[in-house]
Amino acid sequence: LGIRMAVDGEWIECRSSVSVPVLKWSHVAVTFQRDQAIHLYMNGKEVGSLAIKGKMTDARMEDMLIGMSQPKELRVGGGKFPPSDKKIYYHMAYDGLLDELKLYNEPLSMNDIKDVFNEFQPVKVQPLKRRRRPIAPKIENPRFGASSCKLRYYDEYEQVQRIGDYADIVVRFDLSQVRLVFVHSNTYIPIWIAENDLMIQDQSVEINAKNGFYEVMMDRQNRYSHVRLVENNDARVVVHWRYALCDRFYEIARPDDITTWGDWVDEYFTIYPDGIVTRHWIYYTSTFGKDYLQFQETILHRQPGQTGDDIVELEALTLANMDGHTYTYSWAEGVPPYYPMPEGANIQLVNMKSQHKPYIIFEPGSSIDKYIWGFRKNRGYNVPGILASGLPVISKGKDRNSYVATALYGMTENPITDLLPLAKSWIDPPELKFTDSEFSTCEYNKYQRAYVLTIDNSQSSKLKFELLANENSPVVNPAFVIKNCTWRNLELSIDGVTMQRGQDFRFGHNNTLEGCDLVVWVKYRLAKPVQISLSPVSD
Repeated sequence: LGIRMAVDGEWIECRSSVSVPVLKWSHVAVTFQRDQAIHLYMNGKEVGSLAIKGKMTDARMEDMLIGMSQPKELRVGGGKFPPSDKKIYYHMAYDGLLDELKLYNEPLSMNDIKDVFNEFQPVKVQPLKRRRRPIAPKIENPRFGASSCKLRYYDEYEQVQRIGDYADIVVRFDLSQVRLVFVHSNTYIPIWIAENDLMIQDQSVEINAKNGFYEVMMDRQNRYSHVRLVENNDARVVVHWRYALCDRFYEIARPDDITTWGDWVDEYFTIYPDGIVTRHWIYYTSTFGKDYLQFQETILHRQPGQTGDDIVELEALTLANMDGHTYTYSWAEGVPPYYPMPEGANIQLVNMKSQHKPYIIFEPGSSIDKYIWGFRKNRGYNVPGILASGLPVISKGKDRNSYVATALYGMTENPITDLLPLAKSWIDPPELKFTDSEFSTCEYNKYQRAYVLTIDNSQSSKLKFELLANENSPVVNPAFVIKNCTWRNLELSIDGVTMQRGQDFRFGHNNTLEGCDLVVWVKYRLAKPVQISLSPVSD
């Protein structure tokens, strides 16, 4: 608690010896006596004083703002400090409750202030609770799929937002209480929510250039960042997240000299019922590799009042490589100096204090590194807010000045080594061999984690093929996209055994510009060749 004022034209400051408690009522008072002193009181007791000589200099021509700063305050962000002509100022506002505000034309005595305090004792001492970041509520027997909605933060925050009722996307799974959300109050950075409501998120593409960091976190008004549903059927959901890399002034990074387009990113999240998600980055830039670049940061999404210790174990991060070697890193003695083991690590698992733990699987050749500025020992946090940063394998895209990358995301109840079959099935998928000549082409699309098939004869009555799986290329919950397929109901057979449509066999349709694609997902694991057939059946 403190007060600043001008005495004889000179700014002075008087501070209390105690702090104002959070979320509770406090009765505070200040008295000024010319040529004597300033006194501060909290809950009827004096908590600070300052001897002064002179009279108060009034700001007679200024408006009196209650609960808001008179001058605008400078907003300071990360990275390099901006040039003098590029600074942002805001009115800073008090966040809480005010009541019984009174001004007197003479200083009250200590006894007077005690009487006022006793007269206005609140019935409820703690009227406020810590705010909760938006969480998609758990529901009984959820269906797999996405919904457009608006996840509200708190009233004062939402009142200044200029968005509608369908700004956000929530994805639920019927096989677990895990949720994946894209919410406006987090600039649409995707958030994984565990069954016990602990949360973790991942960053956008980020560079460090002229004005510091350029990333989606700087786009607080979502001027460029938005999400939309591309697919939403029984077999899968596809979410498109588009954003620009901007600084705190909403200036887009590194505009092209000819086109004036700056750095933009399209991300596509292909989400299956088993909770496995492919994240496909398409990064558009004319100056690739010129500045510091990263695609990924593993960030603990903390509720107000939470620390990293509330969300993850001290042994917070486990890494693995494709040979099954693992190493777990501890923050008990501070942030690890680097991540040297295991060699060639491309799989990470965050040891959250939840049943379901988040993982990322990169392609071999990607890098996983510690987040340098994450450890804040002086504040008493053993575990930082950011555990790791990464750079996946990046290749040239098909469009002009575009670069692409991908990784698998999800949450698992199992040890990190149980992710190896999934990683192998995606990195080195089994070959698909047709046993039906009516289908001519097949491409495994790693960005979708799906086999994309083209049919020769639209009147075909059956699709038959073999997946040549083995220990190094196993089958793990495969997906198939059949282009321009008119089949409306299906029968699936695996090695001669018919599977009924349900939790383990799902299909849906996605309307496209050219027609309609059939999407099939199967919950099935095998490390040897398997015969699969799909055929249309009458409704």
